[in-house]
Amino acid sequence: MSNFITIIEKALKESKIISVYDEQNNSNVFSAGIVKGFTKDELVLKKLNKEGKFDGTMVMKIDDIIRIQYDGI
Repeated sequence: MSNFITIIEKALKESKIISVYDEQNNSNVFSAGIVKGFTKDELVLKKLNKEGKFDGTMVMKIDDIIRIQYDGI
């Protein structure tokens, strides 16, 4: 989990888009967006829709994250 926090901190600082995977049963499902803030327990993401337009804000639990794709990696 500390690796996720490091990635989230970097994405917030650099305003980079991240993809966050939190579905244990479907590794193809993710939410993409820009980090607006976080705590040790939660991530606040300004979501992008499939067309690349901002589509609201979501909050997710850090413990639910199974993978983060940052800067195409």
